[in-house]
Amino acid sequence: LKPEPPEETPIGELPGFAFLSQKSFEKRPAAENIAVPEEKKTAEPFPAPEQTAPTAPGQPLPHETEEVQPSQPEAADERPRENIRVVGELFKTYIVCESGGSMILIDKHAAHERINFENLRRGVNSHGQLLLEPREVFLSPEEYDAVSAFRDKLAGVGLLLEFSDSGKVSVMGMPQYMDTVDPSAMLESIAQMLAQSNDNAAGELFDDVLHMMACKASIRANENQDIAELAYLADRVINDRAIRYCPHGRPVMTQISKRQIEKYFSRIV
Repeated sequence: LKPEPPEETPIGELPGFAFLSQKSFEKRPAAENIAVPEEKKTAEPFPAPEQTAPTAPGQPLPHETEEVQPSQPEAADERPRENIRVVGELFKTYIVCESGGSMILIDKHAAHERINFENLRRGVNSHGQLLLEPREVFLSPEEYDAVSAFRDKLAGVGLLLEFSDSGKVSVMGMPQYMDTVDPSAMLESIAQMLAQSNDNAAGELFDDVLHMMACKASIRANENQDIAELAYLADRVINDRAIRYCPHGRPVMTQISKRQIEKYFSRIV
């Protein structure tokens, strides 16, 4: 009798291949990252992000409690820019890159969301772009008063509003990079958030508004982007250390070193 061939072990059960399934990209906690030998730790350009404890809605994240200063070119000049090569895209969700002797995976939605949030908070491209036709929205008295109280702050990030006595608010202009966002839906969401909040900390409340605006303006998983768009996102993530978490606290990137990959394939011991 011909002997039966040995049963083949599924690749997902082989040691070291836990990171190769789509589910593991979404669920794998940072604590399970493969340890890097001590002598290589100083060479790694991107330290693994610390775990962020969950926060209640409306509360600032731990890494956002300190006052954020405007961008400081002096500090940026002290660290040379990292070269990065975009290899491609995985599951239409993760940008695959090579940089500094590591393979880097970037969540494109989380990265774009954080970039938009930082641009809003720093006032980058904050001038509003006038709409061809103003969009009118009728708000409740509570929503009207809440939005009116923040009209100057909203104008400062490019959301230009005009108020009338009848409870009508007209959206006259939007931030220039939010041209794909429905102006009426944006104003309605902002009005509801401001009117329903019991938070008296105006700065924290306005940060929540910026989070929402950044999210609505961001690219999504399963959308198609060309290589230039992916390269822009990757370059911002790699060279701006403020972009390590999305505004909701999820990590933006992770990495696997060349040494780790070569050890798995037994090229080195």
